[in-house]
Amino acid sequence: MKISGLSDRGMVRKNNQDSYAFRETDKFVLGVVCDGMGGAAAGNKASALAIKKITDKTMADMTDGVSPNDIKSILRGVVRAANRHIYDTAQNNRAYLGMGTTAVAFIYMKEMKKAFFVNVGDSRAYILRDGALLQITQDHSLVFEMLQKGQITKDEARNHPNRNIITRAIGTDEQIHPDTFEAPIKKRDKILLCSDGLTNMLTDEEILTVLSSDGDMEKTVAELVNKANIAGGADNVTALLAYFDEEGSDSL
Repeated sequence: MKISGLSDRGMVRKNNQDSYAFRETDKFVLGVVCDGMGGAAAGNKASALAIKKITDKTMADMTDGVSPNDIKSILRGVVRAANRHIYDTAQNNRAYLGMGTTAVAFIYMKEMKKAFFVNVGDSRAYILRDGALLQITQDHSLVFEMLQKGQITKDEARNHPNRNIITRAIGTDEQIHPDTFEAPIKKRDKILLCSDGLTNMLTDEEILTVLSSDGDMEKTVAELVNKANIAGGADNVTALLAYFDEEGSDSL
């Protein structure tokens, strides 16, 4: 497989509060994207703390012979550990009070040919498969809840004045409830993790067009970021893209 990421402050913000990371072992691949909030210093701090805690604890907790349920439990556990760490840091330093971050992550198990996802907030995970873009995670946001209830349409959601209000974040409360998902991975699938700086600027159809190109990974993520900036770049934008060029699962 191949993996590449890029983060940019965008065209409006003075600082970049997004963070991302990826790690690979002979057994699995980990990818993480976080989008911090709470002011420039606090947002940077929150996303950086979350990335470090999630990556370090995942690498420590992943042991041989883990089952699918074990992996999802590990993902929930590392997010909860990040939540506690950020919450405690804010309680002990008034400059960081109220800071928080979204998080979306995946673990791809090489032998299982499966990916496991976790998210809190409105950073998203997608899978590109056979020319279709599938959103794996569900946004924890006010607008998504309104969309699910049929109170607004998908087009209205894109431009809704409350589209940046999220209903869950890491670090803002003592308890956190992350969601987990799993999906088989086939040859030529792509996994995209991204902050809302990308999805608020580009439609799923525009993202699909970029991901469907045969360009190399670095050029593809650069094009995603560039198009988000051309569309206005109203927020920090981060994209982490993994391409699975080996034989994958035969099941769907």
